[in-house]
Amino acid sequence: MTATSNPGKAGRKNPYVGPRAFRSGEDLPARDFEIRELTDLLIAERIALLHSPSGAGKTSLIQAGVVPRLERGHPSWGEVPFLASRPLRVKTPARTGLAVRNRYIHSVALDLLPLRDEAEVAEMRFPEIIAAAMPDFEKYTPVLIFDQFEEILFLDPTDWDSQGVFFAELGEALQDNDIWVLFAMREDYMGGLDRYLHHIPGYLHATFRLDFLDTAAAKKAIIEPADKMGVKVTEEAADELVQRLRTIRVQSPANGVDLVKGPYVQPFQLQVVCRHLWRTLDKEKQGRFSTIDLDRVRRHADIAASLRRYYRDTVTEVAAVTGADELTMRDWFESNLVTAQGFRTQTLTGPASTDAGAGAVLSALQDAYLLRSDTRSGSVWYELAHDQLITPVLEDNRNWRESRLESWQKRARDWRTTRHRELLLAGDELRQVQRHASVRELTPDEQQFLRESIVAERDRSVIARARSAVSRLTGLVALLTLTIVILAILLMLD
Repeated sequence: MTATSNPGKAGRKNPYVGPRAFRSGEDLPARDFEIRELTDLLIAERIALLHSPSGAGKTSLIQAGVVPRLERGHPSWGEVPFLASRPLRVKTPARTGLAVRNRYIHSVALDLLPLRDEAEVAEMRFPEIIAAAMPDFEKYTPVLIFDQFEEILFLDPTDWDSQGVFFAELGEALQDNDIWVLFAMREDYMGGLDRYLHHIPGYLHATFRLDFLDTAAAKKAIIEPADKMGVKVTEEAADELVQRLRTIRVQSPANGVDLVKGPYVQPFQLQVVCRHLWRTLDKEKQGRFSTIDLDRVRRHADIAASLRRYYRDTVTEVAAVTGADELTMRDWFESNLVTAQGFRTQTLTGPASTDAGAGAVLSALQDAYLLRSDTRSGSVWYELAHDQLITPVLEDNRNWRESRLESWQKRARDWRTTRHRELLLAGDELRQVQRHASVRELTPDEQQFLRESIVAERDRSVIARARSAVSRLTGLVALLTLTIVILAILLMLD
């Protein structure tokens, strides 16, 4: 692996994409076999299903691998070239106030017919939508790409009727043998398709499983992108990174927590860590480095620090996009997704917010691979995407609170856990926080803390007034007693 460009050139592009998916035109490392096999399967079968565990890189495989290979063509595929649609999603809602015949079909119509008026396509059937989109595929064989197709099953797990209409009309449209289709979905939702497969030609018998990266592929995904930028990652450095990335925490009934080496590396974690490592070296060396060796990996490839940065950036971005309160979101991660013992747990509910629906927040967090979901008995459960995120979440939350929260907000958090009355606000501090609360939104816990503080302050005021009255009454009684004694003495002297 020799340098292929000027290693002293500052400002080189970071060759690792981080948590986002690879895009068309970008080189997807270590997936050549999967790209070739899936493309050939789709060409041969016409309708295929790509499935994988969450975070394995389905979208990257499609966008940076399968679609470019399809559109490059091959002599054995015939003279008519393929043209892939944009990724089709079933989750896009109709605009407010617009009645649509089928929410899932309408969402696909918005992707296939982006220039049409939304009201115009609201009542269109699937075959009509496909027919209307065909002129855009003139002189090409169309390939429809349904990405994150599990959404049709978990957006509303009870909506079997509308889901059935979607599959029936999609199957009707696919009777046209001039249309190729690739579905991509998380494999843990595949069972939910069973009741609809009879609508699809071929019953989706052609499937391809994308797994995580094994150790050899992970090394390749570390070494090759840097090599193309003129930077050599040594074998020892790559091995060390792989070993760190495949380390997982396993709960043992006898020994508590064990750190074990898993058989694979999650692509998104590899990209997050390598991007952070490159950024750190680029800043430290001002772009002038030609080698990433074992020493640099040991000093700078901090898995936890990289994941903390990823968690922090994701939560901040989701809060900005959805309008959710960042503190509420962070508290939800800590209290709903991590146990008191420091293990992953699952929850049915999303973070509460007055400005954003929990569904929008949960969807955005899943799109960023920070969360994953699991459907059981018609209920959707959410958990952290990986147990390596637990420590980064807890540490970044602690750092964020220390730097952002006022002292009374920290006391509110402690009070929520302990309910100790001595933590409640009083006097001038309480009045200052009340003025502060009138100009900003408080979290539900802060609101309750403030209410309890006000009640406690009123109780103290009542008690203080009562004590004052008792004190004055006691004084009067004492004075009266003294007066009586003096009068008695005077009478005795007389």
